[in-house]
Amino acid sequence: MQEPILNCEVEYRIKDNYFGRWITNKPTAQEYANYNALRRNARKFDGLQDIDIDWDKHLIEVSTIETKETRKVYNFEDLEEVNDG
Repeated sequence: MQEPILNCEVEYRIKDNYFGRWITNKPTAQEYANYNALRRNARKFDGLQDIDIDWDKHLIEVSTIETKETRKVYNFEDLEEVNDG
């Protein structure tokens, strides 16, 4: 059997520390930041280097998504039959 294929992605979401609202755009200056109360509307960032905000007034949520894929080769005769009923 082959070694599993691993993939790791990191996403960042930025939250206002005072009101608890999430940034929904990529602001080039603090006055251009847009916010929303719902996390699902938060912008997912792959890095934080191009965002111009007051970092002392924001929190950063870091999400790590790890995907593991394994592959195995079978002969047709070796597969078990699946019953639908």
